[in-house]
Amino acid sequence: MTTPIEKPKKWLSASSIETLEVCTWKYKCQNVERVPQLPNAGSQRGTIAHAIFEILLDKRHQKHVDLILEKHSVESSKAIQRLLIKMMQKESIYDTLNYDIMIEMLLVGLKPDFYGSNMGGVVSKPEHKFELENENPEYKIRGFIDKFVTYPDGMIVIRDFKSSKAKFDSAHLKSNNQALAYSLVGYKQLNAKDVKTQFMFLRFPKQPIQEIHLTPDQLEGFEYYLAHLYSIIKDFNDETAKSNFAATSEKNSWLCQRGSWRCPYLKPFSYWALVDDKGVAIRSSLSKESLRCKDDQKVIEKKYEGCFYWNKKNEDSPKDEM
Repeated sequence: MTTPIEKPKKWLSASSIETLEVCTWKYKCQNVERVPQLPNAGSQRGTIAHAIFEILLDKRHQKHVDLILEKHSVESSKAIQRLLIKMMQKESIYDTLNYDIMIEMLLVGLKPDFYGSNMGGVVSKPEHKFELENENPEYKIRGFIDKFVTYPDGMIVIRDFKSSKAKFDSAHLKSNNQALAYSLVGYKQLNAKDVKTQFMFLRFPKQPIQEIHLTPDQLEGFEYYLAHLYSIIKDFNDETAKSNFAATSEKNSWLCQRGSWRCPYLKPFSYWALVDDKGVAIRSSLSKESLRCKDDQKVIEKKYEGCFYWNKKNEDSPKDEM
């Protein structure tokens, strides 16, 4: 008697929910095929800021935070300045413009009670990983929380760092999947009596925080929405991937291309994938050297054919539209 092979679990996340909503083809690229994205300076700055905040949340390094806040300058800590430059050089974005932006972003992120010690708060370890499985309604969601602070009265404040150039508009703030997911985790897993989610926009030094406060009653409908989306990803296939292109939506078409912006999955390109002994992709990268394999794994070159809508369905379109 043979034992059936168990299919890997499929999970929702705050980011994958938003991707499903705006473009199912992008969801396929990111979450099914694991096609890597071409890098851009904005996302690289965000990655660096998150990495440095993660290091500084260890209270062994609080002396650097105290010095930076006392002098109102990240450069007052030579160790953090060296670390920043090293990370920027590794990402190939070390120039005057990006350096000045990073200095401001780090200072903004460190200023408002970084350790949550005001009012007796206790800060979590950075990059708190959560996995939440529910049976009725059925859904599975996982992700990471940048940090949260637990207060003596049972309140938990979750803080998420944002490196984008724009804040949430009123509609996105009112119905924010990330805040909904974090609040769900706060009540269901962290045993909070009350939950607030704070988005800290590092490019906005004067008013960086947008806060969302949700109650358990407000999350009931969200759980059924998660169940609906989970039913989609469980049976996700090529037809599902072609069911909701951003290009066909007046609201979301700008995500394909606007000005100098191009969706990272718009055009064809080659990349490298680390696959297991069954050929299932584990990780992918634009650089072969960055992928290290074990005995039962191998690195193979793959070709991404580009967005179906732009490169197949509209193959007669003028090339300058690309």
